[in-house]
Amino acid sequence: MIEDPGKLARVLKYHIVPGYYTADDLLDRLFLKTLEGQRLRVWSDVSEIPLGEKETYTGGNALSYISSDTVTTSVRESITINGGHVLQANVIADNGIMHVIDKVLIPQFTML
Repeated sequence: MIEDPGKLARVLKYHIVPGYYTADDLLDRLFLKTLEGQRLRVWSDVSEIPLGEKETYTGGNALSYISSDTVTTSVRESITINGGHVLQANVIADNGIMHVIDKVLIPQFTML
């Protein structure tokens, strides 16, 4: 792919979506248009995550605990982007926010 800068540019642009999307924004089923022009399928099966049986100490303020800006590992792992699972969510950068996934996204109709 290094020998073909145009193809490399397409693949890189396929990883970028204009806008600012936190993990909380990705907990629904979305199709987001990339800089390359095609859409990414963002899916979350958050409703299928087992809640567990153990009690959790919340420091006395359960509402604050529930509504905090923390995305748990189970919730984060339920988010997929074109089939790739989110490994690290909400990585803040100077020009946006990133979500690290476990695969390289290849645009449709791109031969490697």
